[in-house]
Amino acid sequence: MTFLTLRGQFQESEDDGMLAFYADDSAYFALSCRTDLIARKVRRVFNLLLKWLDRWRMAVNIGKTAALLTGRQRKRPTQLRLRGQDVEWKSCMRYLGIHIDRSLRTIPQVNNMVQQNRAGRTKLRPILTSRLPTRIMLALYIIVISVPA
Repeated sequence: MTFLTLRGQFQESEDDGMLAFYADDSAYFALSCRTDLIARKVRRVFNLLLKWLDRWRMAVNIGKTAALLTGRQRKRPTQLRLRGQDVEWKSCMRYLGIHIDRSLRTIPQVNNMVQQNRAGRTKLRPILTSRLPTRIMLALYIIVISVPA
């Protein structure tokens, strides 16, 4: 119900952007060739969001809020502010577990997966090089892999 309320308010005022929700995460996608227009669109959405949050007595974690400018634009837009605090412009960010960079390539995601793979192999090296019976090595392997670091 609350999701529909915000989406309804958003659609009345914005028709060239997209608002995405997943669980307790949200993202706003704005499209423009000019960085000043993008900043203006995001400010309008921030204003709508603040009204909606106040109405439903909810809060946003500004420390986790970030803006990502994609494409060929080299000039950063004016600083965005939310509840009196600056929203950081980033060149790479993580959203729903996926690393996104300004060129929208998968390089940061692949690098992260390679790093996780190396960390997992490092944890398993003592088990795999030991002289334990295969059954015990398999049990230890399952325990090490299934327990998050």
